[in-house]
Amino acid sequence: MFTSVLSLSDLHSQTAFHEMEQCSQRISQPQKMEFVASKCRGEIRGILLALLDSPHFRAKLDGYFGTIKLLPKAAHELVIYSSFLRFLNFDPNDSYFLSVLMNKDYLASLPRIAPDSDVYEVITRGGEIAFKSSVFGEYYLREHVPDDILLNLLTDLAHQADQKRFTQTVYSELLRRMLRFSVIRALVHPRDGQRLIIDFFEKNAGLGIARYDPLYWVQYSIARMEDGRFDLCENYISQAYGIASTRQHYDTYQIDTHHARFLLQSRIANYKPDFFDAFVKAHKYIVGVLTRREEDLLYPLQVSQLYLDYFHRFKGELTEREVRHVMDAADFILKKIQKYPSSLLERNSVGQITTAKLKEMKTAALSYL
Repeated sequence: MFTSVLSLSDLHSQTAFHEMEQCSQRISQPQKMEFVASKCRGEIRGILLALLDSPHFRAKLDGYFGTIKLLPKAAHELVIYSSFLRFLNFDPNDSYFLSVLMNKDYLASLPRIAPDSDVYEVITRGGEIAFKSSVFGEYYLREHVPDDILLNLLTDLAHQADQKRFTQTVYSELLRRMLRFSVIRALVHPRDGQRLIIDFFEKNAGLGIARYDPLYWVQYSIARMEDGRFDLCENYISQAYGIASTRQHYDTYQIDTHHARFLLQSRIANYKPDFFDAFVKAHKYIVGVLTRREEDLLYPLQVSQLYLDYFHRFKGELTEREVRHVMDAADFILKKIQKYPSSLLERNSVGQITTAKLKEMKTAALSYL
């Protein structure tokens, strides 16, 4: 079962799970779970989450988590909040920090758990209730906390952090880390998740961070792009640029990257008819970011992968001059890629994927010249 979910290119995951398979007949289920938590580290967390979704692992975990769900309300809140902060890889994440942040005495709510309780298979021993692995914590939040309850608690967390952001920089950092579309999407279910995510960002739009941090509106725009509300995406991008203009020496590279993605995806989806002008503008943004922020090339290169989809969508409407312009844009990106160190290009295989897609686009474009 294990090898079927592994990426053959991930040597570490192959080694770890081969070792687990070798001893699978000799160790107990709790020992296997301890192996998953300790031996397999962050680079294969997606694989671990897939394993934890399997009936075999899930049934065992659900039994352990049933004990945690029966904790008193304050103690359960503490588990949710501390698990979320660990999911963010955010420190501090202990009960004292959360007590101060949320204005509640979580320290007094810590329950006494019998020393022989089987729940210690998934939580650590000591004064805190902490999962042995952030993977277990993420699974608990995603599968055992209803989406609406989770997002209501996270909204409370954001509001308390926003009120205290001038007292310590740690609160502003927490806000920046948690108010991201990808973070929230990872914890909610697809069926109602999009509606709840929009509601989450709307409830936090009045926070101070939304008035001084342009990236809040970039994240909200990303959320709106998911449900095709390109008009609102455009509005939120304008708000982001407006806030950025009030901050001295603020580099808009993250806004520019998202704006380029918006221009391409929205035109592919027939949002506006200015598809070629939008491409020119998007490419200009990507070139600008790659030129001045080479260490942040992952996202602009991922956006440039949309050139292939763009060409296939508009190949019958582009003039010969415009086709050549699109090919020149692809050539520029390909030449830039050749100059980047492999350590940067290996992240998410962005160099290999981008090169393959742009070469495919150029091959397809040649038949239109």
